[in-house]
Parts: sequence; structure tokens; C-alpha cells
Amino acid sequence: MSWDYGIENGTYSTNIATFEMFKLNPDLKLAISKCGFEQPTKVQEECIPKVCSGIDLLCEARNGIGKTMVYMVASLQALPSEKEGVSTIVICPTRELALQVGEQFKRVCQFLPEVKTQTFFGGLPISRDETILLENTPDIVIGTPGRLFELVKTRKLNLHQIKHFIIDECDEIFNNVSTRCTVQQIFVATPQEKQVMMFSATIPGETRLVCKKFMNEPFDFCIEDDIKSSLRGLEQYYISTEHSRKTRALLEYIGYWKFDQALIFVANSKKCDVLAHVLNKLDYYTVSIHKGMSQTERMDRYKGFIDAKKRILVTTNLFGRGMNNHRIDLVINYDIPQTVITYLHRVTRIRHFGDKAHVLSLVGSEKDATLLTQVQQEFDIDITEMARKSSISKRNMTSNGGNIPTTLASEEDDTNRQRSILWAEETMNTLCSELENINF
Repeated sequence: MSWDYGIENGTYSTNIATFEMFKLNPDLKLAISKCGFEQPTKVQEECIPKVCSGIDLLCEARNGIGKTMVYMVASLQALPSEKEGVSTIVICPTRELALQVGEQFKRVCQFLPEVKTQTFFGGLPISRDETILLENTPDIVIGTPGRLFELVKTRKLNLHQIKHFIIDECDEIFNNVSTRCTVQQIFVATPQEKQVMMFSATIPGETRLVCKKFMNEPFDFCIEDDIKSSLRGLEQYYISTEHSRKTRALLEYIGYWKFDQALIFVANSKKCDVLAHVLNKLDYYTVSIHKGMSQTERMDRYKGFIDAKKRILVTTNLFGRGMNNHRIDLVINYDIPQTVITYLHRVTRIRHFGDKAHVLSLVGSEKDATLLTQVQQEFDIDITEMARKSSISKRNMTSNGGNIPTTLASEEDDTNRQRSILWAEETMNTLCSELENINF
């Protein structure tokens, strides 16, 4: 069924105050209400009427403002009454994002018991996925490109009834030539007549052209200055230091702010494990996650962080996209990213925009400094140098994690603290210096 959403002459009047005012089927409307969603965000207000009318969508908007809900509503609203197979496919670049999207679907679909969803990704036996598709075919499939293509290639995943073809974080998907080819092969296995929707916080010009080749006269949505405004809501700082003294700088400053949960980004998997080891030895509740781990281990560690059993997550760019956690209010770039876009995706993991959320970057080279200069110019923001102050080490930390730095009560405490920092610095440098292509 196609709904009339008051779209006239290519425009849409944005006067919707609640989800109740969308012309959704009663069961879906009730499910959204039971999940606690009341007032649509701007991206939802603008895009849901378009996609529910069957229009293709290319959506560029910052993280954390409800892009997932747009394609969830579109796919659930148009779900065929007579099930004929998989009607919606959602492609995500990482397992963690696929899991997160799958959980969001399940949250709504718990109130729509007739709707079946499944998430497929690598790292687990493909036989499990094949059995699910054979014995309990889902209506909605979410997954990563590689695993989905394997299932399509072996004809275990039938896409002949697809009505909605969705790509989340489309710029990351299409920036990788191999992944782009895989997605193209999945695309051609679907019917010619279908709705295509693609989403990301950043869609560069060339990528936008690639996306539109998959679409038919899409609604091209982009919130003007949305990214800039979100970055301006963060207090962003940098520290100039030598590579060999990054760990010392991190420990001296991590207690400067009171934070709920923090993300620390490093350059590679080995650094992930080493830095997490150091922080745990100093009584910070820390976990590391990277692509070198088994899928089961990654899932267990990810759940521990999401459930707030761990306070700090050390990771690579694996978590630079997609992960949403309302508790994260501190992001630290232990290693500066290589591109402006990666910086943007890292720091917008923070959900507390404008609410005492902080970003700290450790600058260890001219290349690092150049990247931060480019970030400031690109987004018209200020990243302030944080000078070393003796008062910083005397700041109080929150009570639930970490004892370096802490409030100094005596000269003996100060000496012990310095010993701990020296041990951490030497441990990190010794272990990391063994890695190839890492020079301190």
C-alpha cells in the first residue's frame, strides 16, 4: 500500500510533532510507542514520509539522531501480509554494527511477534545461518557483505522477494573496492523493482555519485551544518608529546575529567591489548576489542562494555563507526587517525553532545598536527592545546575506576603515583617497540 503523506510539488511540510501523526499501520505505531519513541527527530520527520511512499533515499546525517529508525519504519510498514520470503536486506560494514542494528529491530519487533529478523556475519559457522534460512526463513535479514554474499552464492539466501535494499555506513562500504564489488553482486541478485536506501554520517561527493547509481531518483537528504554543530558541542583538546611519552600523558590527563565511559582509539590490534593490560593493572576497568579476536570473544567483550561492566574500551577504527552508547562522554585519540573523516566518526561516538563531553588527542608528530589542523579548517572548530598544569594531577576522579591519577594526600602518594606511571610507560614502550613498523 502507498500512503499519501502530503508531499506536494516535491516538498514536505515538517509539522509532525509525534510518531502518532505518521500514517503508520496501528500495530507498528503501537510497537514504536511501547519502545518509548514519542517525538521524531528532524531526520525522521523529513525522511519517514518519503520512504513510506516508496521513494529511494540517500541520507547524510550525524550519528545518534535516529537514521536507523527511518529504514526500520519503512521496511516494517511495507511488510507483505502474506510472507513469501526475505523482504528486507540491511548491509552493514562490521559485525558489531550488524549486531547493533539487529538488536534495534528486535526491540521494536518484540511487539510485532509475526515479524522475524536474523543477523548474519562471519566468524561463526555458516552452517548455523544455512539452517536458520532453511527452517525459519526471516522477513528481515541484517548482515555483513562477505557472509551475506556467501549465503547468496550458495543459494541458501533467496533474495527474489526483496522489497527493500538498505546499506548502513554506505561510504565505508563503497570506499573499499573489494567490499563494493561484493555488494554489487548481492544487489544484482535482488529484483529490479525495489526500494533502495543508504545512510551515513559522511557521504563525500564521489561516493554520493556511486550510491545514486544504485537508485532511482532518490530523495537526497542532508542536514546543513549538522556535523559542524555536533562537533561544536564537544570540548576538544590536544596534547603535544613524544611517541614514547604518550602513555604518561594519557595517565596524567585521563583523570582530569569525570566521565561515565570512555573510548580510546589506537593504531593497531597489538596496541589495543597492551594498553588495555596497562590500564587494567592500574585498576581502570578496561576492555580491548579488535579484529584479531574471535567473533565470540568480540561479542562477549562488546556486551560487557555496553552493559557498563567495563568503563574504558580500547579499540581500533573497528569502533570508529556505528556504535551508539549513551554513556560514552570521553573519546581519546591515543593515535591520531589518518583522515579527517575518520576523526569525525571517532569523536561522534559520544552521545552527550554539549553535556560536558570531551575529546583528547595525543599529538606525537608533524603529521598528527597537520591532521588536526585540517579537522579545524574542515569543520570550522577549535581544538585547544591543553597545557601541562600541576593542578591536573590533583583533580579527583570518579570513585568507580582507576587510581592513577588521584588526589594527592602526601609526598609518599606522589612518589607512588610517579612509579606507577613510569611502570606503565616502560611496559607500553617495551611491548610496542617489538612490533614491526612502529617507532618510538
